Amino acid sequence: MTGPNVTQAQLLQEIAALRQRIAELEAGEGALHADQVHSEAARRYQIIVDLMSDYAYSYRVEPDNTIVHEWITLDSFIRITGFTPEELDQRDVYALYHPDDIPAVRHDIARVLAGHASSGEYRIITKSGAIRWVAIDRRPIWDPQQNRVVRLYGVARDITEHKQMEGALRENEERMRAFISALPDPIFVLGEDGTYVEVLAGQADMLYASREELLGRKVQDVLPEGPARQILDTVRATVATGQAQLMEYRLDVLAGPTWFEGRTALLHDNPDQGYLVAWIAHNISERKLAEEQRLELALEKERNETFRTLVSNIAHDIKTPLTTIKSSLYLLEKHPDPQKRQAQVQVIAEQVRTLTGFVQNMMSVARLDGEPELRLTLVNLNEMIMSVEAELRPVIESKGIAFTLDLAPDLPLLHADQVDIKRMVLNLADNAITYTPDRQSVTITTRRQANDIFLRVIDTGVGISTSDLPHLFDRFYRSDNARSIFQSGSGLGLAIARRVAEMHGGQIEVESKPGQGSTFTVRLPLRPLS
Repeated sequence: MTGPNVTQAQLLQEIAALRQRIAELEAGEGALHADQVHSEAARRYQIIVDLMSDYAYSYRVEPDNTIVHEWITLDSFIRITGFTPEELDQRDVYALYHPDDIPAVRHDIARVLAGHASSGEYRIITKSGAIRWVAIDRRPIWDPQQNRVVRLYGVARDITEHKQMEGALRENEERMRAFISALPDPIFVLGEDGTYVEVLAGQADMLYASREELLGRKVQDVLPEGPARQILDTVRATVATGQAQLMEYRLDVLAGPTWFEGRTALLHDNPDQGYLVAWIAHNISERKLAEEQRLELALEKERNETFRTLVSNIAHDIKTPLTTIKSSLYLLEKHPDPQKRQAQVQVIAEQVRTLTGFVQNMMSVARLDGEPELRLTLVNLNEMIMSVEAELRPVIESKGIAFTLDLAPDLPLLHADQVDIKRMVLNLADNAITYTPDRQSVTITTRRQANDIFLRVIDTGVGISTSDLPHLFDRFYRSDNARSIFQSGSGLGLAIARRVAEMHGGQIEVESKPGQGSTFTVRLPLRPLS
């Protein structure tokens, strides 16, 4: 009973039993036997007293409920209060307690006098005037014959250090809450399942709902599905890795639509007690707005640059054919020779074709820049290629180019937009003819491989340098080599070809080396008409 783990209740029971036994012996057992037992009981009582770091006491209860001090563990009482029992007896029984706690003491003693055990924590004022905290357990001794409490025992434990630590912790917590409340960023403590365990926000309008509405609920039950899924995945990643995570999300909080940068930290990693994750939501709306403004400025700059390039190209590509047409018309009027006149007519026709192609490309770009609806029909690609070859025949013959068609027989029909596919084929063929020197060759092939049709346009032209290949399908891009050799060309033909291929679920690639010609390969899927 008197080991290191003895509780106050056990001490009270032991003391009460010993005191009761001593009283019984004193009441009339055999003198010799009583003295022996009394001596043993007193020895045990003294051991208990010596082991106690706190003090115990006993009050006798008179029939009128007056309580009379009987005994107290002297050394520990003096050590804690500074008073001797005699000094305390000269004062009111409640004088030891802080005035604010006296009502609680009276209430608890009244409970004991009514036969109930009671416990309480109170402040006492020591002899030096210092305030200390004690926790007191009281137990009544009930006399059935008198039908009342005849004695009460108490054990007082000094808890001043504990109370000081509690106060310090409470003060620290209040300071921390005040500090957090001054921060503009909400702080959440979330369970692994997304439950809001704590919500701290200096600015309540940065919350999606009030603190009371969030606590105890799960993010997936409160927030919209998108942000909720992002947050829950990030919390689980924090738990899984033990590492801080970072994410950005947009949420319509009480203050309005707001961008947040969420940062996490693992607070508690005991799987038996559940994982807790701290979540700091930093308002990055200003940064996002600045990024959007920078992006808009960059886009505006790009649009301006594109417009300048377009104007420059239009001026160049229209000026050159018009100058040629003007010169040819002059020569046409001056030459009576029918052959020379015919030659000038062909020059004019070629320049008109160039201008027509340029205008058609511009119209195609304008349409494809939107979200055009494909007018899907069944297209015979081989017949379309032969139609393009017939359309380009005058320029082919004028350059003396060997134009070969190697078309696969029984090629399946394509589900495609006939106008767009023809524009793609025409641009690829025209590009090959334009950049192939006179009396060289151009070959167009078609093949089926599995569920795809492959169109290849192979020329023996000037070729493309490695540095130019990555930009070849960019709008208005023309290599310096192409510009120096060939004056016409809008720089839109290949960009349109790629856009058309991609719109049909396909792709276009190029293989080329300077001086060795180029091969453009288009893959088009044989997809159902939809």
